[in-house]
Amino acid sequence: MDSSEHFQNLSTSQELPKKKITNPLDMATSSDPTLLLPDYSKLSDSKFIQMLLISMSNTINQDAIIELLNQKEILLFIREHTQLLNKFNYSELQHEQWSYYYNLGITEGIWNGRVSKKLAEANSMCYTYGRSKNLIKQRLEKYRVQCDKNQEAINEHIKQTPAIIDIQNITTMINNLINKDQYELRLELDRRKTMLRLDAEEHKIVEEFY
Repeated sequence: MDSSEHFQNLSTSQELPKKKITNPLDMATSSDPTLLLPDYSKLSDSKFIQMLLISMSNTINQDAIIELLNQKEILLFIREHTQLLNKFNYSELQHEQWSYYYNLGITEGIWNGRVSKKLAEANSMCYTYGRSKNLIKQRLEKYRVQCDKNQEAINEHIKQTPAIIDIQNITTMINNLINKDQYELRLELDRRKTMLRLDAEEHKIVEEFY
């Protein structure tokens, strides 16, 4: 059996291992956002290669890529590059999220608020919503710095690219993989944006009524 057949026959049901935290999608309270990232370093070589091949575009020569990935040093470089891009994409997502919160506060005055727990229970609603302006500004700056640091690390790693690698093609494959793996995370972040606005409107109605 050749390499391409071997990788195609691997089970696709295996899930990407992730570090565990109590509330894996609680971005606001997680002290270490990298805990939410899939850890590509823990995948077997064969599984990691399979996932990359699935993420290939039709314009890339699969046989040539498989030949590259069968070289240990090349595979290690690509795996490290995947980890770096994964962290960068995550920090970008978080920066966009907190930028949304900040812009919503500036343009519509939606920051944070609360009502009594008794009133919240009577109206079947959350008694708090949102974040303070100071917290939002802190998180915004935190993820801006992370984006810059992660981009710098990527740039330095690219300088070490082996001559036989087409870094543009490899980066496209990696980004396709990461976008797929972070799909549920993006959905959750979008849900939080929607819920913030809905909670703010609900609180406003209750406060005006009482």
